[in-house]
Amino acid sequence: MLFLTFCSTLILLLVATDQVRASSPITLPLKRVVTSPHSNHTDRVEDTNFSNATNVKRSEMRRPLGGRHWGVAYSVQVGLGTPAQTFNVLLDTGSTDLWVPMKNCTGTSCEDNPELYDPSQSSTAYNHGNTNNMGYVSGAIDTEMYSDTFRFGDLEIPDQVFGAATTASLFSYKTYGDSGIMGMSRGTGSFESGTNAFRALFDKKLISPATASFNITKNPNDSSLILGETHSDLEKKGVSWHDNNNCTPDGFCVTVTSICVIDKNGNETCILEKGSKYKAVLDTGATVNLLDTKIASSLSPLLGDSGDGRIPCDAPDIAFELNGQRYQWSVDDYATQQDGACWTSFIHQGSLDGNNQLNFGDTFFNNIFTSFDYENNMVGIAPYDSV
Repeated sequence: MLFLTFCSTLILLLVATDQVRASSPITLPLKRVVTSPHSNHTDRVEDTNFSNATNVKRSEMRRPLGGRHWGVAYSVQVGLGTPAQTFNVLLDTGSTDLWVPMKNCTGTSCEDNPELYDPSQSSTAYNHGNTNNMGYVSGAIDTEMYSDTFRFGDLEIPDQVFGAATTASLFSYKTYGDSGIMGMSRGTGSFESGTNAFRALFDKKLISPATASFNITKNPNDSSLILGETHSDLEKKGVSWHDNNNCTPDGFCVTVTSICVIDKNGNETCILEKGSKYKAVLDTGATVNLLDTKIASSLSPLLGDSGDGRIPCDAPDIAFELNGQRYQWSVDDYATQQDGACWTSFIHQGSLDGNNQLNFGDTFFNNIFTSFDYENNMVGIAPYDSV
């Protein structure tokens, strides 16, 4: 997971019991967080119609996901403790764990933050006596490991393990209005008893089938995260399912077999050799797309990127073959405008060299309807115009 320009993220939770079960798909409304490219200063943008209320009817839980803007991250409100203390946490398909800042914590994520976990105010809090440290490109957190009642909408998991941060310097609540991160990857978590609270909702059969779909439209009020839809219902929307075997151990991926740049005359210049295959990790916590040196050095000149990320605002289209399907993105799909300049979302990341891997961030979810099947380890994608 990356946040801002780069910023891995985490979160921690798991253990459960039989509670209220969702008998029909749950459509969760999410708050959008928009960051500004190539700048240390970022503006927090949210939909004015967003409501923090969690007691919404089960069959139609909606929070708007972000529209098509640079640096969109998605957050949802969760509860921890008895009575529940509420937190707006960023969703991150690139990590497994849940953490929230704790009372008296220090660091930029704690300053001027009213959403601080206070175990003394919860009758169900339990301190495991263990600590954990998580490092990221843009900062780090130190946590104490707690268990407490976890609430997601009207679903509830007692004794869920998570990290209560004592120091956290990743993102500012004052700027973004969010506290902590909830991982959505396939892993069980980094702590000994399992800390992936989101996956616990599926493992404990509180939501079944174990599917999560990102439906992001140009109108944030119509965008949503849909949990528990069946394969057949999703296939009616045009979703094509593929095994997720060619991926990182805990991640979700698509297979990339072609990347071509299309000029104004329709001529294509393809930058993947015939027969090449790349795995592309799908990461809602990333605000950029990461490319290895081979792809970045070929793609950037074709887009008119001289090295600082600026590209012409009439840059050419890019066509990808993803799991055997062709998707074409215009410059409006993969770049953003700021102060009259256009900036690409494709960034060089040398650490990917030699792995035949690239990482897609929010650009992917903005342009392609995406479903994850946690139980069967599959990824489904579809063009938005078919959904």
